[in-house]
Amino acid sequence: MPKKTTSARREDVTETLYDRVTGRTVEVVIHPPEVQPALVPVTVNLRKDQRRRLAALKSEISRTGGVTMPAAAVIRGVLDAVAAADLNLGQCRTEADIKAAVLARLTRR
Repeated sequence: MPKKTTSARREDVTETLYDRVTGRTVEVVIHPPEVQPALVPVTVNLRKDQRRRLAALKSEISRTGGVTMPAAAVIRGVLDAVAAADLNLGQCRTEADIKAAVLARLTRR
């Protein structure tokens, strides 16, 4: 079960997560709803198959979780997970490179 502790900044809460793949623990900062960082609107271009997968994932979350989740929340969640996994994507030069690096981490046993 994740452990919650108060960090040096009063408004932040950290959660300690255990990564079963690497065997390391990761501290993730969680902002309570009242102090969420400002969201900046951006445009993301997706292929049709990616848009269908995103819509299917949102539908699955809604059906099984009983909540409606915006596409932006799904994308933010994935980006935050990649950041928390400490993946080094700095050497990636293409979208295919990023996909390969993330898949390599996800499929490692």
